[in-house]
Amino acid sequence: MAVRLLLLVTVLLGACSEAQTPPTAPRAPTQRTVVVTDPQLACLVGRMLASDVRMEIIAPPDPESHDHTWAPTREQARMIRDATMVVTGGAGADGWLDLLGVRSDRLERVSDAVKDDLIVVSSDSHSHGASGSHSHVVYAPRPWLDPRRGVRILGWLSDTLTHEGLSADNDERAMGPLRDIFVSLRLESTDTLVVSTSASWHYPAEAVGASVAIVEQGTDPVWVRVEVNAAQPKRVVLVGDLDAQGVRAALEGSSVEVIAIEMGEDECSWLDALEAFAKAIRASE
Repeated sequence: MAVRLLLLVTVLLGACSEAQTPPTAPRAPTQRTVVVTDPQLACLVGRMLASDVRMEIIAPPDPESHDHTWAPTREQARMIRDATMVVTGGAGADGWLDLLGVRSDRLERVSDAVKDDLIVVSSDSHSHGASGSHSHVVYAPRPWLDPRRGVRILGWLSDTLTHEGLSADNDERAMGPLRDIFVSLRLESTDTLVVSTSASWHYPAEAVGASVAIVEQGTDPVWVRVEVNAAQPKRVVLVGDLDAQGVRAALEGSSVEVIAIEMGEDECSWLDALEAFAKAIRASE
């Protein structure tokens, strides 16, 4: 009798426990996220994503730098690993990602779209003893700054996003501005010297056949004059944080035209700079 009573109490308690347990709410679907590691690239990617896809920009202070020692915060690293896709500029400027264990099928380096058409800015070969010799090649970053390469990159990126179901199926918002600039840059300006603090400006300079000099931020205008004397251009286009007034003073008495183009802080300001570059070239011809 005691055993039956114990069993009855156990059954009743179990029934009460089940009755008091609230039903489990269905788990909300995780929002798809695309992480972009270069603000300039985010200007394009953001225009191409579907409305239900969130974009996060996680970038080092200088996305053009080949410094592979930069590391994101723990939270940023988690977001990168959990992202549906990680889009990076590549061209050797994103080696820090290799330390995060990002799955290769989620990592898209857009420079792969033009990997046989990147501009080499330096190359050296050296030996590590018994391990043999090898070469280090440094490429100019941000190849999309040349609209011709940029259109190819966008086509490749559009196909990739569409394949993963992340695209808005309308990439004209992204490709339109670059295509328009490309048309405006279909001319040669071999008597132009582009002086920039960014190695990425090798690309638009090459697009018009101009020579280029990459200098440090805040370079003394006298050194710019040295570059001008070596290149003997008709015009100098200054891009970045350079003392345009000082350069004009350093070139006083010469016939060289000095054109200054500012690079804003906004992630799409590079498009404005390219447009300004195209207008300056057209106006000078």
